[in-house]
Amino acid sequence: MQLSNKQILIIFLLGAVLTIFGAIMKIMHWPLASLVIILGMTFEAAAGVFMIYKMSKKQDKKDGFLDS
Repeated sequence: MQLSNKQILIIFLLGAVLTIFGAIMKIMHWPLASLVIILGMTFEAAAGVFMIYKMSKKQDKKDGFLDS
């Protein structure tokens, strides 16, 4: 599965939004706050894994990661 840089960024940003929203829920003692935080951090971790995989498979080392 080959993801573009834009898709990886969207996954990471979605995870960040979920994590922040989960933290706000946790502060306000709303139910399911821990689940939202775990879900957000899972998205962030998945985006990181995709980014590392894409950087390791890059053939041309002269171009930057964001150029591909």
